[in-house]
Amino acid sequence: MARRKKDYLVFIDTNIYLDFYRSQNDAELSLLYELLKIKNKIISTDQVEMEFKKNRQKVIIESLNAIPTPNVISFPAFALKIKWVKRANRIMKELKTRVKQFKDYFAKVMLEPRRYDKVYKACQEIFEYKSNLNLRRPDKERYKIRSLARKRFMLGYPPRKSDSITLGDTINWEWIVTCCNKEKKDVVIVSRDGDYGITFNGKSFMNDWLNEEFKSRISPRRKVFLTNKLSEALKKLSVLISKEAEKAETNLSARVNLLGSSTLFTGATTAIAGTTGIANSYPYGFSPYGPSSQCSICGKPYPMTLGELTLPPGSIMVCEKCRSASK
Repeated sequence: MARRKKDYLVFIDTNIYLDFYRSQNDAELSLLYELLKIKNKIISTDQVEMEFKKNRQKVIIESLNAIPTPNVISFPAFALKIKWVKRANRIMKELKTRVKQFKDYFAKVMLEPRRYDKVYKACQEIFEYKSNLNLRRPDKERYKIRSLARKRFMLGYPPRKSDSITLGDTINWEWIVTCCNKEKKDVVIVSRDGDYGITFNGKSFMNDWLNEEFKSRISPRRKVFLTNKLSEALKKLSVLISKEAEKAETNLSARVNLLGSSTLFTGATTAIAGTTGIANSYPYGFSPYGPSSQCSICGKPYPMTLGELTLPPGSIMVCEKCRSASK
């Protein structure tokens, strides 16, 4: 007799949604659109939506503040007619124009996210989806969930941060348990901030108390899984994920872990403006993130640093990946 395929629900923590603003390419961003295909299986609350909207502008502003304003390099007069010096100055002027265009565009993103911010639009489609798994106004069950969350918070039960004074995580957990109890299904929780468990040696482990509580309140047969990778959750829900998307997510997780909550200019501009024509309108010799060169080791193109712009032709150029590998 064929084994029946498991049917999972999934809960996605706010930090995972915000990570899409840190995406640097379409492969990373593709996971967001895969989520839209299974939105009927996503457990969500207006708490998650509120936290996303509360922090979205902060993530974007951090990216904009990280953009340096390029200045034309001052070369000695005798060098101004050298071919590569002319090219360097032309590139810097072009960069200055592009940076201004980006900042002007992001003013529109702030003012009208439903029109200009494609990450916001996709997430909003999930938040507004009418489902028994989506707890939002005017559902009166919110009051019951808040009451349960307030009780567990006062008792010090997880999930909660040690310095937290809000009920956000506890509200989400109580709703996860309620949904799994009603639907009689297992659940995958996608989070990377340690509220629901820990990650060790590349594998996530559910908090012991939450794991046992889940089984005792629903059924010993029911399971709750924790992962910090959205691709792993999607595969459990039988969504086909490309190798490129998995690799891209691994790279994104590494950048987020390295930089904490800060974001990269290359991330937010790609995530929001990548298909507007602004990010793709660079002349030959430019990537979407600035002037590009070819790595002398791996042979692949990569965004040049400002210091590399002043190097004479024939200089050895090495990308960040190859520099890191040689350390």
